Amino acid sequence: MATPSIVPRFIVDESGKRTQVVLSVRDYNRLLAAWEDVADARDFGEAKRTSKTFVPLSKLSQTRKRRK
Repeated sequence: MATPSIVPRFIVDESGKRTQVVLSVRDYNRLLAAWEDVADARDFGEAKRTSKTFVPLSKLSQTRKRRK
């Protein structure tokens, strides 16, 4: 699957140094979604590394239904 390209525009100061970046809302949302995916993967890896047991999704769903 090809990665969609993000097209940034830069704001520069008087000396030509890039100081800010401007993204379209679409590109910003893509970047935000990718960042959230990375954070989710990091959190999952941390949970796997530190937890001794996991609750299967089916059991969790049953427990939540009973509480309602």
